[in-house]
Amino acid sequence: MRTLRKIIGVIFYLIAAVALILAFFCLVEGFKSSNWFGGIAAAVIVIIVALAAFVIGWYIANPGEWEKANNTTPKKTADSKSKKETAPQRHVETPRLQSAVEKSTPQAEASPATHVSLAPIKAEPKPPANASAKEPVVSAPRIAVKTNASASRTETVDGSYIGKVYVYDPKPALKMREGRETLLQVCRRNVKLKSALTRNTWSSGIDSGFAVEYKGRPFGVVFNDIAERHVRALFSAGAQTINLHAIREGWYQRGIPEVAVLLPTLDEARRKEQGDDALDDYSMREQLGIAALMPDTAFNISQTNWLAGPSLVPEEGYALFSADVAYSPVPEGSKAKPHIRISDHATHAVIADISARSADYGMANIVVDKHVRLLVSKRFSGYKAEAFSV
Repeated sequence: MRTLRKIIGVIFYLIAAVALILAFFCLVEGFKSSNWFGGIAAAVIVIIVALAAFVIGWYIANPGEWEKANNTTPKKTADSKSKKETAPQRHVETPRLQSAVEKSTPQAEASPATHVSLAPIKAEPKPPANASAKEPVVSAPRIAVKTNASASRTETVDGSYIGKVYVYDPKPALKMREGRETLLQVCRRNVKLKSALTRNTWSSGIDSGFAVEYKGRPFGVVFNDIAERHVRALFSAGAQTINLHAIREGWYQRGIPEVAVLLPTLDEARRKEQGDDALDDYSMREQLGIAALMPDTAFNISQTNWLAGPSLVPEEGYALFSADVAYSPVPEGSKAKPHIRISDHATHAVIADISARSADYGMANIVVDKHVRLLVSKRFSGYKAEAFSV
């Protein structure tokens, strides 16, 4: 609001300045013409308008100064004697609480030498009984994350389906011994192959399938949707090298050998991927010392009921908390079921609060009044918790 007043005031100042310039031109034109009296009269009118605009602009831009100027004249009282006897007026509004104190102490009125502080009395809010000097925080949990175990080893794709390698460049393939099983590698880098037979080209990242190489030299492409998805899943899991069992058998055409590879079926690919996930999960639980333990119960915690902060739980992995599970106090006379409160065992800071309306209230109720090790992992809609009694 104050800024708006300043802007409007500046506008009026500009109007006043323009009016003064216009008055100057009126004077000049009046002296140049024969009707000089009319020019002077017009200049005077414009100067009056300029002064009015300046005063209005000053009033709008400085409302406090205007009120201050009007309040500088002291008001005359009817009885000057009573004015001398009363305490000198101060330009501070006396709080109601202080006025009541002054009325109850006549000595303060009778003795002008008594100094009464006019500072307002502030009522400081009392801290709650259970408030502490420092807000308790949840102790840092033990963390176990996916280490991508496949990243430290070479994966070998195996299966019962015999697939075919479409040979684009026969030179590397001709170095494979005919009839003897060997290993090919899936080519991770972007390559472009040109067929020696049809002169067609194949580019990774653009065309379907995946390229294979022998001793570092790409030469062919495998076109198989199941194998392609399976290879992509292994690379996403962190594998650095993927091998394929292959054998060179006969000739596709003169100068172009035929190369066969063993590829997984859909069930074989799923079993492999699920087995890797189970291995990662066991490895993480083993890091936390609970791989051989069975949880007392498991339940989900929604994002709104999780109070410890999302950063304490890794995106892919586990966080292990030392926690106490108990009922929250219920107001006297209330018939509502108590919430289940999960708090940090060391600091007593609340980790989660589960209401009776939650679908997992019954599962969490199993470990109420127990000290547990709480294994927490992130899910799409919240958190999954497994409780192990201590």
